[in-house]
Amino acid sequence: IREFAEIGTGTTPPRANSEYFGGDVPWALTSEVDHCVISDTKEKLTSKAVDDCGLRIYPRDTVLVAMYGQGKTRGKSAILGVPAAITQNCGAVIITDPDVVPAYVYLYLRAIYEEIRGQEYSGGGVPHLNLGIIGSIRVPLPSREEQEAIVSDLSARTASIDGLQKLANDAV
Repeated sequence: IREFAEIGTGTTPPRANSEYFGGDVPWALTSEVDHCVISDTKEKLTSKAVDDCGLRIYPRDTVLVAMYGQGKTRGKSAILGVPAAITQNCGAVIITDPDVVPAYVYLYLRAIYEEIRGQEYSGGGVPHLNLGIIGSIRVPLPSREEQEAIVSDLSARTASIDGLQKLANDAV
């Protein structure tokens, strides 16, 4: 990934400062990185939080990877449908190569979720991923046209599957 993208992370403003929360800046948490397009976030930050804490607003089409999570969260991916700040528990992949389609990278990472999850680093504490692990993930890159065709096909298929899963969950 590091060969065709910039990799970064975010931060969490001090929760004790109420002036930092409840604004209009989307702020993605790992709980929202759930093999999806993030078009809105549960929490919003203020521009004061962005300025005071030096938060980066990641652009639309940034691919996110959850780096922490004991359950099924760690290793999940998502793609930003809106510009957003992110927590430090997310890795951000900003595609810089014009021949690489962000949605293709997101779908590929989604497909290898179990493999990514197995790349954890414990470092003496809670098992997690880090930016080095994310940067070292190898992504096969066919031509841009092939990537776009794959995205088109897989997006339709995953939408159908996601719809069926929602119906099954709603029926329970």
